[in-house]
Amino acid sequence: MVDALDPSLLTPTIWSEPFEIFQLHYSADLPFLHPPTFLKPLRQATMQPPAMTTMPEKQVNVRPPGSDEFLLAFLALTARFHPVIVAHHSPQTASRPSNPLIASEYYACAANRPDQDGGNQSIEMIQAALMLGLHEWGMCRGFKAWVRIGLAIRGAQAMGLQYEKDLDDEPNSRSMALDSEAERMGLSGRGRNHSFSSSAGEGNAFIEQEIRRRTFWSCYVMDRYLSSGKYRPQMLHARELRIQLPASERSFLFAEKVRTMMLGENERKAAGRSEVQCHRQAAMSSNGYQGGSYAPSSPATPLQNGNDDKEGRLEVGSDEGLVSRYIRVLEIYGNVVQWSCSGGRRTEEYPPWDARSEYQKLLGLCHDFKASLPRQHILSPQNTQAHISMKTQTPYTLVHT
Repeated sequence: MVDALDPSLLTPTIWSEPFEIFQLHYSADLPFLHPPTFLKPLRQATMQPPAMTTMPEKQVNVRPPGSDEFLLAFLALTARFHPVIVAHHSPQTASRPSNPLIASEYYACAANRPDQDGGNQSIEMIQAALMLGLHEWGMCRGFKAWVRIGLAIRGAQAMGLQYEKDLDDEPNSRSMALDSEAERMGLSGRGRNHSFSSSAGEGNAFIEQEIRRRTFWSCYVMDRYLSSGKYRPQMLHARELRIQLPASERSFLFAEKVRTMMLGENERKAAGRSEVQCHRQAAMSSNGYQGGSYAPSSPATPLQNGNDDKEGRLEVGSDEGLVSRYIRVLEIYGNVVQWSCSGGRRTEEYPPWDARSEYQKLLGLCHDFKASLPRQHILSPQNTQAHISMKTQTPYTLVHT
């Protein structure tokens, strides 16, 4: 594994280029990489004086943050598109050109260590499994990809990534997760882990929470990609998820704390849900309930006081991010796949042109989604060129495919 991440090949400049490749090809499928965090050590290294970085007897190993497994899985996806890495692992000869797949398979094999402990889950381990699953799918090994993604989903569920403490609106006896259980799962609710001494500290907390959130939604995206038919059923269902959709790319980049809708919600439902949650927390607080035990009533939380600056603005309408929109259209796609694989029109009671048919209902969902797109996200040559300039062409294109 040390040789697989050879610093003489993987210099800070080389590391930065696969990141751009990842953003171009996979930023909508796996949107969990935070660019400033990933690139920070690489940019710092390239800013060092030449005398400090060109000492042949002392090779400095500068690489992005992350475990070996995470970085190897990252390279398994991106190495095939990088000519220097491809040439290193598959040199061109007079009779044979370089093979990009050899480079990707090299890093995938290095990431698939036989001694890897599947029971020791972490965010990075789940992210690595997702990247390796996408690699297997790209190599036309669908069954291995489906199993790999299934393990990533179970790991994410075991860590409680599908729940956010603030969004749990089950009946009263289960409406608030026990503090001990929430702490074990890494969940943070209102009034917990929010007493920061600076706006930078609060921003870092939002980035960490958003990475967890985006890791789970990456599981959802891959589940929709790979689940089809009777023998590969979907593992994740919108009605069971209590987590908000990803923030916009701008909010993610600038660590601006925001609130978004949940999957299956519209703007009216999101506003109503926030109000109901406010009343429920106020009622439980007045009854002396605090995280699984009863205690004297506490002062109202920022939400109860209506402090939107503390809780973050609500990203809806034209402010909603492209990744969030892509996940919402994938939910429609998943419904279409289920309908088609279960028999489609052959099982319909009504003809396709009848408004009561399932076909017309699904078609209506597609039309409603398209009609909800703001002007800048409508498919047009001008918008396409604009998104290419802004480097948001990947989710923009996928929303329309």
